[in-house]
Amino acid sequence: MLRYEKTVSILISHHFPMLFLDESFLFFYFNLIHKKGRIHMKKSVCFVISIMLICVIGSFGATWSGDTVGDGSYTYGGAVGFAKDSDNGLGVAFKIAGGTSGMYGVAYAYNDGSGWAMEYPNASSTGFMIAGGYMDLVYDGSNTPYIAYTGAIGQVRCIYKSGANWVNDTVSASTVNSGSIVIVCDGNNLPHIAFMIANKAPRLASFDGTDWTIDTLPAACRTYADITLAFDSDDNPHILAGGGVYFTKTGGGDWTVDTIDNIDVRMAKMFFDSQDNLHIGCYDDDGTNPQLLHITRDGTDWNAEVLADTAWKTFFTLDNNGNLHYVYSDFNTGHDSLRYGTNASGSWTSEAVAKNSGELLPSGIVIDNADKAQIAAIKIGSSAKVLRYLNGSISVEPSFMTTGTLPILSIAGANPINGSSLLQYRLQERGHVQLSVFDVQGRKIRELFNGYQNAGIFQIHWDGTNHISQPLSNGTYLFKLDAEGRTNTKKINLLK
Repeated sequence: MLRYEKTVSILISHHFPMLFLDESFLFFYFNLIHKKGRIHMKKSVCFVISIMLICVIGSFGATWSGDTVGDGSYTYGGAVGFAKDSDNGLGVAFKIAGGTSGMYGVAYAYNDGSGWAMEYPNASSTGFMIAGGYMDLVYDGSNTPYIAYTGAIGQVRCIYKSGANWVNDTVSASTVNSGSIVIVCDGNNLPHIAFMIANKAPRLASFDGTDWTIDTLPAACRTYADITLAFDSDDNPHILAGGGVYFTKTGGGDWTVDTIDNIDVRMAKMFFDSQDNLHIGCYDDDGTNPQLLHITRDGTDWNAEVLADTAWKTFFTLDNNGNLHYVYSDFNTGHDSLRYGTNASGSWTSEAVAKNSGELLPSGIVIDNADKAQIAAIKIGSSAKVLRYLNGSISVEPSFMTTGTLPILSIAGANPINGSSLLQYRLQERGHVQLSVFDVQGRKIRELFNGYQNAGIFQIHWDGTNHISQPLSNGTYLFKLDAEGRTNTKKINLLK
């Protein structure tokens, strides 16, 4: 056995994992070359050094970094919720099964940029699995976390924080038969949970701040596939479930039903952009070659474009500029690698994120305030863990957190405001400035300024209306100022 070949094999495989080269393969290859006598010792050394140089050069293009979420407790059953609050903090809710914490049940990890902090809102050390197989997480306009999940015998439950304490509600005693569970806040910052019970029957649970009410949708779905929920700018609910059955309710009236034909919609996520255009990201499961799709609607017609041919376990999100971002696990490689894609450049592009020796399944994707993609994923194995990947470098003070001198943004007068507000900001140098208003779901409501300005102090009046001068309903909104290569946000409550 050649010691230098063994040593180099270990160095390359351990220090350049983004090249996906296995230590045993490298050693076998180097040793085979030596034994066959195709190159003598000096050439073999040169060859090994060349491989290392290629690795170093290749590593310069690797932009993704990752860490373990929380305290490294084992996750179980793939139940993970992933979300970002308005302060750019990251939250992960997941079901734990022992490991570092020794706890079993629901865990919540939060990262404000200084590292992961763990809480156990509904967990014990007895080994009893409090949580079932599905989970989701959302923040309201006050950054209160709401965790929707299925209990041990399938009931729908919701945990949310009230002050320093967690409240654990039973939303529905009906057993969730299969498929996912999703929680979304409407324009008034009230959470809603969509789920599916026996007989492929979808339900929508709505919270008024005190009680949950259940709305029964009018038709059964095709399959026990996943379910997703979104609200348009008029707060009308839209639900897609059961392989492609689409429900919507307009103006508080009756539910209407439509179907997306010839597509077995799985792992769908729905979004409305600032113009109220509907976007659906999903994969089409034909059992052999699942395709990643972007689906839009033109009147009553559904249109689908193929983004990837071998996608599985997909998650989509929409950024503040209306660009789509997605992550998926590669079906053809045994679900062991993640890929990320976006149309932010004007056309669809994709790239490799990470690879695992076993299954590596995405659990969510968000876009932070620096327009960086952040991905949650589950590393499957005997000690399955939740991982976070960032399109950039993770450090003690992560690059996605705003640092340095900020363009100062302030709100004149009281907050909440009564119909209008005066915004003031200061620039230290001439540059491009964009000031916009967003709702808490990340949809752009109105652009207040977009252009170049000199250094100085500026004021802009906002009258509480959207981009077509319609008055907005009471609720929480965000002002976002992009200037001098940095981002600053302010939260405001509109109360008329």
